Amino acid sequence: MHFGRAIVMPNLKPPVTTTARALEYREEILRALPPGSSFMPFMTLYLTDNTSPEEIKLASMDSR
Repeated sequence: MHFGRAIVMPNLKPPVTTTARALEYREEILRALPPGSSFMPFMTLYLTDNTSPEEIKLASMDSR
C-alpha cells in the first residue's frame, strides 16, 4: 500500500521560504512520480524573521 498524501517539509538547503519556490519544489516532486500517480504533496514554507505577512497570505491562497 502506498500513501496518497504527505506534508512536505521545507528544510532543504537552501530552505523553501517563498511560495514560488514551494511551487517549484512541488513540480519537482510530481515529475518524479510514476505516470498515473494520484499522490498529493502538501507544501509548507520555512518561516524566518524575514518572512512577510504578504508571503504567508500568498501561500495560504494557493490551493496546490
